[in-house]
Amino acid sequence: ETVPTLHDIWARWAVLSAAYVGVRSGWGPRIHPGYAWFESDHRSGSTLFVLPGERAVLSGGRWNSALLDAAYNGGQPLPDLYTGSPAWVNDSVLNTRNRNGLVSFCLWWANDQWCRGATDTSGELGDAVPPVWSPADTVRAMTSQTGPDTTDRCTTLLAGAARRQATPDDVAAIFADTPNADVDGATNQLSLAGLLVI
Repeated sequence: ETVPTLHDIWARWAVLSAAYVGVRSGWGPRIHPGYAWFESDHRSGSTLFVLPGERAVLSGGRWNSALLDAAYNGGQPLPDLYTGSPAWVNDSVLNTRNRNGLVSFCLWWANDQWCRGATDTSGELGDAVPPVWSPADTVRAMTSQTGPDTTDRCTTLLAGAARRQATPDDVAAIFADTPNADVDGATNQLSLAGLLVI
């Protein structure tokens, strides 16, 4: 998968998080102050830490990583995830899998591009990162929570978030078909992401 720009992946992660929070799902991605979090139901997951100065770190792991399997069970060297990384790519911004040696990819955003170590980890991202690869992927995942009739409203919310101008009304609109939705919680996800206009 080609990783979208930091701006795009952050906006898509945030609206997807809003959709899951709004329907009170225990699953799905989440936005926390300064970072985005995701754990799949297949024990894969990732975090996206956003740092001052247009910097970020996306790291995580697949539960069945071929790279880690080759290293731990096949006598191959561990994947080279960090060669060339700046000093700010460290334990404080890495996915917690790092504590157990289970990180199978790490990308850092600097100078308007994603960089990685020497090992090609593009095959590791699929299950571990939420569906943020394209606007269509994200909207499809949103409507899986909010209903098939909300496609246009989800598209509108994503477009607003991408401009950092999503409104509380945009958020509420995607839950029009969801009784007892947690609209405040969903709106807060976009507020935490810095994409909401009050």
